[in-house]
Amino acid sequence: MTSGEFNPYRAPEANLTSTTGVLDPGELQPVPFEDTDTEPRFWPRVWAMFSALFTNPLKLAEQIPVTTGLGAPWRFQMVLTLPLFLLLLAIVTLFGVFMLFSSAGSRPGAPPAWIFGLLPLIYVVILPPIQFINMIVIGALSHGCLWLWGGLRQSQGPTATIRLTGYFLGFFLLVGFIPIIGSLAALAGPAFLGMALARIHRTDTWRGVCAAYTPLVGLVCAFIGLFVVILWLGR
Repeated sequence: MTSGEFNPYRAPEANLTSTTGVLDPGELQPVPFEDTDTEPRFWPRVWAMFSALFTNPLKLAEQIPVTTGLGAPWRFQMVLTLPLFLLLLAIVTLFGVFMLFSSAGSRPGAPPAWIFGLLPLIYVVILPPIQFINMIVIGALSHGCLWLWGGLRQSQGPTATIRLTGYFLGFFLLVGFIPIIGSLAALAGPAFLGMALARIHRTDTWRGVCAAYTPLVGLVCAFIGLFVVILWLGR
């Protein structure tokens, strides 16, 4: 059979490059937060990210692989988590002050009271690298889950996924600690992350959404399994 003949036994093939509305990479600018040529001021670039998110989120996702490097999404995440950072810093400070005074008359051999006074400083020092590591781990996990669902045939590479994760976590953590809204964001957020993954890696939307929800479903199954084991041991 020649190559031009129709083969009724051949499996159908999907054209993964036919994503509706995908722009030519040569026409894309960096995400507004990194586009210092268009807007050199810092806070207007932060606001431009929100404007792009609410007006054309798919185009915003396509702009992420235009540039490389993990510093910009990490800084964006740090800026948007500043309210949560200050709230947790206040809690840690109050805890440190409480432990400082309560341990003033502690028994011999106990840790010195001044150690508890260093808790806020320790928190300020370790939080930024923890957020950076968290961005890499979640991004690598999302990339791996997308691979499991067959969505990396035209991949932009793991760096693009990690960069997307950094920007996503910035938006997510901004509202993640708000009651009710945070719960809704935890349930609906992976859907938006999945659509962005599909857009970046030029694959089917359902593959990206399934990849984004896979860690959440796995975590729920792990908790259910742990609960069942505890009940079984309790009997």
